[in-house]
Amino acid sequence: MEKRLVLIVVTLAFLLTGCAVGNKMIGSWKDPGFTGPITGKILVVGVADNPTVRRIFEDSLVHNLRAAGADAVAGYTVNSERIEPNEGEVKKMVQRSGAAAVLVTHAVGSQEKTRYFPAIGGTFVDPGYYGGLYSYYPMVYNYVYMPAQTVTTEMVTLETGLYAAETGQLIWIGRTEAMNPEMTKKYYTALSSLFVKDLRKEKLL
Repeated sequence: MEKRLVLIVVTLAFLLTGCAVGNKMIGSWKDPGFTGPITGKILVVGVADNPTVRRIFEDSLVHNLRAAGADAVAGYTVNSERIEPNEGEVKKMVQRSGAAAVLVTHAVGSQEKTRYFPAIGGTFVDPGYYGGLYSYYPMVYNYVYMPAQTVTTEMVTLETGLYAAETGQLIWIGRTEAMNPEMTKKYYTALSSLFVKDLRKEKLL
């Protein structure tokens, strides 16, 4: 009986947290005065402390943009070093790339969330145990005395903005959120596909 309850608790915890694993678009905005699509090359810039992470993300987004029919180039192929945070250096990179638009992505932040699950929670998994004293008592006893489960998850938010290279005008911006992401090529490929999907929906590609 006790083993069965442990299995129920673990399963419920997995369903309540695991079903949300993955990437999702949590919001986007498009300049209503801009009439797309973007014509010309799109420069993809990932702002990250880790140069390997930057390259993986930029390559993933470039891959998805090209698959959507856009002409895109990864920022690290134009400037492999960290881009200094001033207008002159950014303009040099944009001019060197010959881009008509620039996509800039950065991590907005991450947040840990802890969820508490009692022994069998508020869900009546097997209502039949109410049928008699000898099945009811062992069940509620385990409910009271079995240790609760605590599950900690990490929520990571990324933001991507699309800018006109010539004017610096913001054309589109979007945010994604992921639960317990693995910083792998697979993760960034799935993530960047959400941005591209929204850009296509807004008829910018």
